[in-house]
Amino acid sequence: MASNGHIDFLNSASKMIAKGKDSARKPLPHPIQLNPTHLGKLNVALRRSLDNLDEELCRFEKNFSGNGKTMCWAANYNDVFDQLKEIVSQGRYSTVRFVDSPSNQTFEELGIPSFVEDSKLQLADEAQVQLFFADLLIAESGSIVLLDKDNDYLKALNNSSVNIFFTTIDHVVGSMVYADIYSKAAKNPTLEKANPPFILFSGSQNCKTYLFVVDNSRSELLAHKRQRQILACTNCGRCAEVCPVDNVIGTEPYNNVFSGPNGRVMLPFMETVEGYKHVVYACTMCGLCDSVCPMHLPIREMILASRREFLENKDIDSEMEAMVSKYKKYVTDRGKMNKMAWLKQQVFNHHLSREIKESRKIERFADKSFNQLYQESQKQK
Repeated sequence: MASNGHIDFLNSASKMIAKGKDSARKPLPHPIQLNPTHLGKLNVALRRSLDNLDEELCRFEKNFSGNGKTMCWAANYNDVFDQLKEIVSQGRYSTVRFVDSPSNQTFEELGIPSFVEDSKLQLADEAQVQLFFADLLIAESGSIVLLDKDNDYLKALNNSSVNIFFTTIDHVVGSMVYADIYSKAAKNPTLEKANPPFILFSGSQNCKTYLFVVDNSRSELLAHKRQRQILACTNCGRCAEVCPVDNVIGTEPYNNVFSGPNGRVMLPFMETVEGYKHVVYACTMCGLCDSVCPMHLPIREMILASRREFLENKDIDSEMEAMVSKYKKYVTDRGKMNKMAWLKQQVFNHHLSREIKESRKIERFADKSFNQLYQESQKQK
């Protein structure tokens, strides 16, 4: 039988489909124009950092810490909450400001808005504590890259008692030469141009600085050599904008801060395979996500790698495993594939579950088999 997560996903997706076009995502207004050579260098730098993550993070910490700056390591959001409570309690802080939007993906992933609400901290424009998302960490200088989306970050950085930055372990590169390229590749819906200005922040003499670097199950993803490439994602959102599945079902069925093609790669490993293995099958294998990714990440290949891995490890449902086995045996039999289209269709439909038939359009076989087309082409010569 299908997992509960699979059924919930299908039910939620069906509701979004019923809503029609209103549930589709809004298209991004501007394409990203990047120098392929520069982009290739950034891609290599991010992947090299992932391969040597411990070394790069230690190098960053060595160059960052001191002079009123504290680096806070956190395994998960519970660690973040515990350390934030201590900072707020010791400083007796009562007001806070989100410099980045509270709906920032990392803030939502770590539950920072919930922490602020539960701690009864008051939101204020002139606050004692300011919360930032650190877009990138530069190991060689110990600097934080901030994409200045509203052109007021410089003023904000010197306008409070405490600045607290949040990022995840995959946001580190060796050299600051990649900061400009990263700013062009990252999503920026608030500006007319695709690349916002950026700030290299190394600390302030006027306030305390805390930087939270959070794992939150990314180490689980790092253990998978092919799928860990997704951690080089800049979260620009372009793969989701062109995805034919997500344009119909939206983000709601994922029930997670991560969604879209990159979410399909991340979720089974950052959450649980049992809870999210079904999302890797919510993909048509069209490859449009690969074609628009500014980082040229092989998203389709990563999703296929997860499918193969789940099959080999018997992490798929017994019903799905039996169906895959039957289909594999059928499609590798040339004699059966040369049969009439209606007969092949009947065999395939027989093995599909009711859930699949009711939740998606079933493609039909071509009227003529490959063998028929080949014979016709030979006669025309």
